[in-house]
Amino acid sequence: TKIIIPNTVNIAAYAFSQMTPLSEVVVTVDGTTGITDYNSWLATNGSGTAKFSVLSGNITFQEGVKFTYSVLSGTNVELTGSNNNSNLTGVRELPSSFTDSGTTYTVVSISNNAFIGSQITNLYLPATITSIGENAFKDVTTLTTITYTTTRNIQTIGSYAFQNTSITQFIVPVTLTAINTGAFSNINSLLSLTFMNGRTSNITIGNEAFKSTGITSVIFPDTLTSIGSQAFADCPNLRQIELFHTTTMHNDSN
Repeated sequence: TKIIIPNTVNIAAYAFSQMTPLSEVVVTVDGTTGITDYNSWLATNGSGTAKFSVLSGNITFQEGVKFTYSVLSGTNVELTGSNNNSNLTGVRELPSSFTDSGTTYTVVSISNNAFIGSQITNLYLPATITSIGENAFKDVTTLTTITYTTTRNIQTIGSYAFQNTSITQFIVPVTLTAINTGAFSNINSLLSLTFMNGRTSNITIGNEAFKSTGITSVIFPDTLTSIGSQAFADCPNLRQIELFHTTTMHNDSN
């Protein structure tokens, strides 16, 4: 009823189809990556009961769910969500690539509205992601944790991308240049906002970006160029702000 597979094995489409007694397929992975052809083995078990797990990261993929994407240019693709967001639950690692008809595509962005309606609790972003679209995880109230590489690649977070989720902290990647309108608004559980050291690019914070959050203090980097209108409005716990004179701040930012 259970199969354990090393991460060196390429699993083709329908490899486990119609195996009714099969209850679990476990893929052993060193770290949180190692399987690239997600579409080839997700949701291929005909029993409707099997679950797929990736060890070392507790990543679980449910039956009937697979990621969808669109080609941007060349071999770069954008995640557009899944074929069934309502069944996309629990701990999720987004893929860094897909293989289709022998061509490997790199996932570089998450589209607008991609995962609305999902019930993800813990999200793992691959290092290949450079942008997160508008409303990408909006109203995913189950989402509490986002794990990603803080030293490279993510450059923009779209408007309302994480609005009304339940995340507790956000560590700003050194490569991030724009946190757009309402990106992290209406998150009472969000208590900590930290900017990573070593920033070389300028960054802007949009209107209402962190409005109605539980943030208690913020130390802004000298690369912050502007803070938008009501960016930190309705943050009753915010007691300390440190920023440099090079930052342009709207009169109603907080």
